[in-house]
Amino acid sequence: MSQVPRILVVGCGPVGTMCSYSLQNSGRTTVTAILRSTYDDVKANGFRIKSIDHGEVDGWRPHNISRTLDDALQYGPFDYVVVALKNLPDVYSIPDIIRLAVASEKTAIVLVQNGIDIEQPLIDAFPDNVVISGVPLIGCEQNGREILHNDPDILLVGGFTKNPDRMDQGKLMCSEFAELYTAGGAKCEVKENLTWFRWRKLCWNASFNAICALTNLDSGLIQDAGALETLIKPAMGEVAAIASAAGYQLPEDIKEQMVAFTPRELYLKPSMQVDAIRQRPMEIEVILGNALRIAEKVGVDARLLGTLYQLLKAKQQALLSVK
Repeated sequence: MSQVPRILVVGCGPVGTMCSYSLQNSGRTTVTAILRSTYDDVKANGFRIKSIDHGEVDGWRPHNISRTLDDALQYGPFDYVVVALKNLPDVYSIPDIIRLAVASEKTAIVLVQNGIDIEQPLIDAFPDNVVISGVPLIGCEQNGREILHNDPDILLVGGFTKNPDRMDQGKLMCSEFAELYTAGGAKCEVKENLTWFRWRKLCWNASFNAICALTNLDSGLIQDAGALETLIKPAMGEVAAIASAAGYQLPEDIKEQMVAFTPRELYLKPSMQVDAIRQRPMEIEVILGNALRIAEKVGVDARLLGTLYQLLKAKQQALLSVK
């Protein structure tokens, strides 16, 4: 471990930017961020952040910014590589994207991403490294260099490794990362059973996210349309059934919890719907595809999720064919 941990953030959208800000704001790290479309604007003017956690900040920049990973390597070697990219295994390979930044046995890979069963490709690609899986609970959006952060930043993390001899190092690095993140003014909690929290969040993502993307109705309008009982809750029920069969028992009132988390009056456009509107790839495989593959293994009939998955794949194909 470096005396001052060096952190690379790959995927500096709204979530990645808020991760970068909290880690740098700790005063105990050196943060390098890869920026693509916003590079010139941020280099000249910095980010303008309006945050429920940090207040209003204008002109903020990570310690180092780069256009590409190759350029960012000059600021390594890195103790942590934080991956906040959209999780699109059907579009690109995250192990291939970050490979040059990962030092064997040294670098912990932090996945701040949606989905279920997303750790294994990284564990397989980097068997001698620690993988820290992170479930982000945050509301934020981006317009160029401007970030609106309107729901508190809570990051739940847990450590994974292929090598049992590295378990102690994994726990240490996971705890250190959580301390750094929390010291920066957000909140990061280490969870022993992180996968349970992934299933819990998947109940929302596989229902509201998927159905809003397909219908182009936001979270309020989809409820106004009467789909709560006919689509949203049944989809949640199938996720809960798969989780239970896989060994992760969710609360009996999980559907009510998720609906309460999404009051009708919010009229929220979930991220998958926003991606569809902007004709960008959606996180179909990690949210629905992986869940369905697990369902097949554990013998759960998830017909509604299967239908949503096939419809979203068709929609994605139509969106990508426009490019």
